[in-house]
Amino acid sequence: MKKILLATTILSMSGGFAAADVKVSGSASMGIARDGGTAAVDAVAQAAGSVTAGMKTAHDVLSAAGSGGAAALASAVVTTVATGSTMLAELNTDRAAEVAAYANVAAPTLAQQAAHAAALASFDSMIAAASGTAAAAAVAAGENEFHVYNSGELDFAATVVSDSGVEFGMKTSVSFGNSYSFGDGTDAFGSEDGTIGSPTLTVKGAFGKLTFADDGVDMLYNDDFAGDFGFDYSAGDLSFSMVSDVDASNGDAEWSANVGYTVSGVALSYTADSMTSYNASVSYTTGGITGTIETDSDAGADAVNTLTVAYSANGMSAEYSASSDDTWSASAGYSANGLSVDVSTDDEAAWEATTSYDLGGGATLVAGMNAGEEAYAGVDLSF
Repeated sequence: MKKILLATTILSMSGGFAAADVKVSGSASMGIARDGGTAAVDAVAQAAGSVTAGMKTAHDVLSAAGSGGAAALASAVVTTVATGSTMLAELNTDRAAEVAAYANVAAPTLAQQAAHAAALASFDSMIAAASGTAAAAAVAAGENEFHVYNSGELDFAATVVSDSGVEFGMKTSVSFGNSYSFGDGTDAFGSEDGTIGSPTLTVKGAFGKLTFADDGVDMLYNDDFAGDFGFDYSAGDLSFSMVSDVDASNGDAEWSANVGYTVSGVALSYTADSMTSYNASVSYTTGGITGTIETDSDAGADAVNTLTVAYSANGMSAEYSASSDDTWSASAGYSANGLSVDVSTDDEAAWEATTSYDLGGGATLVAGMNAGEEAYAGVDLSF
């Protein structure tokens, strides 16, 4: 009798599963990689990151006072962190420029005295780092060395459709092993603990798509922020999306929204959020060439205008962008017969080169390196 009841229970469960579409997929990566930056430069860069504002304030105060040395100091306070043995010499030179600039200020005010002291403290902090103390600690921690990475991820998804045609879905994933993320600098390596992530639930129908995930829905203007609820709707060439942080618990953007429309080959897009950020763009594609003009303001900052021209055809691609804040970027790529090569650079010489070769069956050889001294070579798998 117990066996009959057990069999009946299993059949009932099977019937329930048959009504749903359940999918399991996965991916894995393995190889050898190095995180970014020499240890000494990383240590100095970290120190510089917390004091640049103070250095800039000191420069602004001295510049407003019209001192003769302020012009020389202008480049010192915005110097990009250098590499190699020149770092310590450059820091000492820049510190001397600060001292010279202050010396040219007659009867400095209390504010100028405080700014000068803060600037010297900033330089001294970085000089100490470049002199070896922080750098030695970074070396001891094993930064900028090659390590093996081996990680995997399993993705679970299930959908069920109600009698009225509304589709309900659930997805989650679990990651495990030692991961590597190219482009993350000194944070490129990570340890995945194998914890199953919180599920994302969706409801989809003629009304659009609803997404529910506590702090798991990326904001539309800045995906460094996340919300709890999302809504997407499209009708022909018109699309609308919004994300809301329902409980406003993150202390950042409470909502973001995007509207897009395409007419006669012209794509229009506008994105905004609760932090007064916005991005408006117009793009037009003819053949393999796409031109885009956009204006962008991050959290109320002065708008930056950007022109981008991109080309893609016959396995070749290229893109160039130039902005009103004097920044630019350029990239080029080629793909044929399973082999792809991509290179990019920008106004700060932050170049990057990656390549991949499709082995078939879900296996791909990958490799890359960049200006931050990151490098990797390995195999990516998909199941």
